[in-house]
Amino acid sequence: MVNKHGDRILGALKKIEASGVQIRKARRGNEDIYTFGDDRYEVVVEVDPEKYLGATFGLQKSGGMYPINTDMYPLDDPKHPTFSEEIEDDIVALLDNLREGKFKVSYRNNPNKPLFFIPVEHEYVVIKPGLWKFSSTQRFNRVEDIKDFESFEPFPLLPVPNKQT
Repeated sequence: MVNKHGDRILGALKKIEASGVQIRKARRGNEDIYTFGDDRYEVVVEVDPEKYLGATFGLQKSGGMYPINTDMYPLDDPKHPTFSEEIEDDIVALLDNLREGKFKVSYRNNPNKPLFFIPVEHEYVVIKPGLWKFSSTQRFNRVEDIKDFESFEPFPLLPVPNKQT
């Protein structure tokens, strides 16, 4: 059986839902839109197996966001045969890292422009929001090479309950 564009994303969303996160689903034309979050963040995942894959992680208060999508090329553009697979890999990595508690956020530079940390395969990715909605990505082979890595804090999908003493 051949996988359609977005099948692995849907699998990652099912795992998130199984972890206790409520996911809302809507449909716009041929596109399925999945949304989840709380007062701290929102994740929007868009899947149209014929045309488009996308995901955006956004922080509610600072407005910091990390978008991933196939906006540049149609999914089946023969000039870019692996583009959609690479984008789907990035979206699945984002969703899996959020679910596993490996996605981290740092406000070390500016409380309105947080940095995001995502481990991907054998490297570590730091996303730094830039002007407008554009961002820059830095890749590292070792965590030790990331400046002020200790400032990155895990970002749990579900709010951590207050501990009563």
